[in-house]
Amino acid sequence: MKSLRKLYSESFLRRLLRLVEIFTSIATTSPYPLSMVQRVANPEQLKTLLNLLLLSSPRIKIVVLKIIQNLIKIAIPFEVFEETIKRITKDPKSQAYDILNKVVPSVTFDESQFLRFLYNYLLSIRHKMWTKSGIECKIIF
Repeated sequence: MKSLRKLYSESFLRRLLRLVEIFTSIATTSPYPLSMVQRVANPEQLKTLLNLLLLSSPRIKIVVLKIIQNLIKIAIPFEVFEETIKRITKDPKSQAYDILNKVVPSVTFDESQFLRFLYNYLLSIRHKMWTKSGIECKIIF
């Protein structure tokens, strides 16, 4: 039971994601990067990464962002990212759905749902940081 709890600890998750990040960074210099990351670069795995980006601690979020950055450098087909956004925002009660549809950006990204999602995510973080109701800003005010 103790080893099972260890698998769900944040430190274990961070180490596991760090290995994925190292693997994807190696793939950015490989002559055949898509063959190296095809297990990670599918909509279901990217959906898991984006959920971690939304729901995890800041330390985990940084590693997830590095993985996504490496996958973009590898030039994964944009359809994979678009399908991921369709899957993650399917549930109208999810936080991802709220970020994509309820955050009103000043710039529109009509061509790419993935870019729109990332931009809206950054806006939502900024909004939480500067509003009085946000947990992060009580000391600031």
